[in-house]
Amino acid sequence: MITRKGIEQKLLSNRLHGLLPEGLIAPDYAGYSIDSIPSFIRGLFGGRVDRGEVLLPLLPSDLPQRVILLILDGMGYMHLTRLLSQFPDMFLNRLVDRGEMLPLTSVFPATTATALVSLSTGVTPQEHGMLGYRLYLKETSAITNMINLSLLGNGASDTALKAGIDEKTFLAPPTLFELLRALDVRSHVIMNKNIAKSGLSHLLYNGAAKMHKVVNLSDMLVVTRKTLNEVKGKA
Repeated sequence: MITRKGIEQKLLSNRLHGLLPEGLIAPDYAGYSIDSIPSFIRGLFGGRVDRGEVLLPLLPSDLPQRVILLILDGMGYMHLTRLLSQFPDMFLNRLVDRGEMLPLTSVFPATTATALVSLSTGVTPQEHGMLGYRLYLKETSAITNMINLSLLGNGASDTALKAGIDEKTFLAPPTLFELLRALDVRSHVIMNKNIAKSGLSHLLYNGAAKMHKVVNLSDMLVVTRKTLNEVKGKA
């Protein structure tokens, strides 16, 4: 398998035939990119890996019963690498020592709404259609804020749902949680209570067995541990 440094070099050397300015990194779709994560997680539960086959060597021979996907919005690989070096006693260093740490590219555009949909569905922005923070949607006939699903000129959250968006069908690709349910895996989503009920959350986490609302990071860690101890079967 290619080493971490080898992956870094591969990603940094992709200049799109000289079109990409120095310092910018192009997405490595279906390879070392975040759109490969959902397929890899399905593989951890014995499902078919249909994207990101380059990650197959990371699949353990003894498949786990529990998998945690921790998303830190805005935490880039380079910045995390510097933090791990600066704070050697940080708990994440122990996780790295016990496993593998590999660089993955984000999607383009690398906005929260776009990246979260790729992490939820395992497809690229071109495939899922969530191309930015604000989109003009035929369903609402208006420019729509895709974070809180509000319409331009109306700051109230989820007004796009009342204007015509069907949260069950708006995203054409099935979510990771729907696909895991077919593998008899119960998914638990743990997130801040202020956004847990938002329309975007309903779009992204359709198929999850339960949504746990927390107030801060420490609460999230406590709820995660409690859920791992209490849940039955694969999760």
